Amino acid sequence: MTTWDTSHRNYDLPNAPWILRQTWQNVLFLHFQADRAALSNVLPRALDLDTYNGTSWVSILAFEVRNMHLRGLPPIPGLSAFAECNVRTYVVKDGIPGVYFFSLDAANSIAVLGARTVFHLPYYRASFRIDTDSNRRRYRLKRTHRHAPAASLDCSYQLSSPSVEPSAESIPGSLASWLTDRYALFTTHKGKLYQGDIHHEPWPLQEVQVSISTQTMLKPFALDCGHEPDVAHYAKCVHAKLWMLHQVTSRD
Repeated sequence: MTTWDTSHRNYDLPNAPWILRQTWQNVLFLHFQADRAALSNVLPRALDLDTYNGTSWVSILAFEVRNMHLRGLPPIPGLSAFAECNVRTYVVKDGIPGVYFFSLDAANSIAVLGARTVFHLPYYRASFRIDTDSNRRRYRLKRTHRHAPAASLDCSYQLSSPSVEPSAESIPGSLASWLTDRYALFTTHKGKLYQGDIHHEPWPLQEVQVSISTQTMLKPFALDCGHEPDVAHYAKCVHAKLWMLHQVTSRD
């Protein structure tokens, strides 16, 4: 990202320097409609569930992190690239739409420890295998974190129209935009609510065909969303910058 174009954002950039940079590659979005009451029951009381035309959603994102590094430092070999998968829902706080993570799995123990310590996020260690055959990719995950709830994912996906260029960005007001144009994360720690800010270019979304063999990522949260996603997207790559957490409220 060479410019600070913010025209696609739904709120202003923080008035502080970013601290972490990452590239997210081969991002698969699996979006499931979820019961509003079930989601509300597993959210912190300080957050309101965000909805789209009365529907509530939970998403699984499977992707690869590349070129991760702290501000002013180069990427560290062996620590800057790994596979990741997260489970999130959509929330709003003081008019700012964001995401709340139920879980994040990564194939890098140091990244897991750092994210749990600095960002207070529920990261877990997991083993991953990603196989590519022509235009089809298979993504397999098994959580290995000690004492963590079991979770796994085995899915294959293929672009619906591989010869077509991705759209520049999702259309504002569309479900695709609502699900992906999120620039804040919220998390809790010791009874306090924190916000983390993110910036990246608009998602270059493409339609994707998905086949799921195993999906137990939602099981620990008692979210019965069905086996197949209601909506799926793919994005080849975005470059992201992350800011330090700041406290929003002391009410959990």
